Amino acid sequence: MKLVITGGSGFIATHCIQYFQRQNHEITVLSRSRPNKNLRDVFWYSVSYEDEEKLKKILFSKDVIFHIASSLRYFPIQKIVEVNEQLTAKIVTICNQLTSPPKFVLVSSQAAGGPSIQGRPRNEQDASEPISYYGMSKLASEKKLYSSDFWWTIQRPPAVFGPEEKDIVHFLKLAKKGITIQIGNQERKFSWIYVHDVITSLEKCIYHDDLKHKFWYVRSGDTTWNEFAHTVVQILQRKVVSVKLPEIVIPIVKNVSSLKEKFTQKPTLLNEDKLRELVIPDWRCDDTFFRNVTHWKPTYSLQSALQETLQWLEKNE
Repeated sequence: MKLVITGGSGFIATHCIQYFQRQNHEITVLSRSRPNKNLRDVFWYSVSYEDEEKLKKILFSKDVIFHIASSLRYFPIQKIVEVNEQLTAKIVTICNQLTSPPKFVLVSSQAAGGPSIQGRPRNEQDASEPISYYGMSKLASEKKLYSSDFWWTIQRPPAVFGPEEKDIVHFLKLAKKGITIQIGNQERKFSWIYVHDVITSLEKCIYHDDLKHKFWYVRSGDTTWNEFAHTVVQILQRKVVSVKLPEIVIPIVKNVSSLKEKFTQKPTLLNEDKLRELVIPDWRCDDTFFRNVTHWKPTYSLQSALQETLQWLEKNE
């Protein structure tokens, strides 16, 4: 198949390119900056998403577009809604102009739907209630597809991690130094998905018309913050100190991050938006619908996913 992947220098897109290369698909990559990876046998375009004519030529006669490009952090954070929404809108507009547009798969986020509801995992029947600007930006991007007649579907993964993902790299580097961090004393539950499982679910979805014009959740599993940290410790086989940050210090961290952002004019790792999500104690989703339609199953356990990520870190530190 002829595939288009946007956001080619990003975490998920980079792994997506490598996976579909191994499947011998023809791959066209769109990115504002050239990926660090050596993209042999890949058509790569550094494009401005303002250039509609060039984008139209690129998308012509393609089978599938995996739209992964988006901003995760932005300064000021309120602008992220406009940035992500407009990026998706430009590509959707072009697809609507094509006689035979490619199947359109939007990689969104559980953040577009929101956290768990009254102690149960969120599913596709629940109203979307994002609590962060990032979540609002992903929902705004999704809505750009709603009125389109061409084939589209939307993936809403929960917390994604794997080699090269910045948040997990920071966490694992601290753990290797003997430190893990937890916010407050309340147990925090969340769904997670390994990057390889994200990609195999993307591959699976394009063959199922029951997913046309729908969004769907997908996950590798559920865990708690304590279990996640304990699994890392078991793999490392070393003693660690668990540092618990009282929730009362969150406003202080938020203020410090805000000051740093204003001074540097760049988003910080723990910005106000990220902290707004982190203090929520339950971020689980239910992917029964997707699994019933596609018969997809994850291939990674929490142990194997963290093991592989740590092995990558050992080789690339």
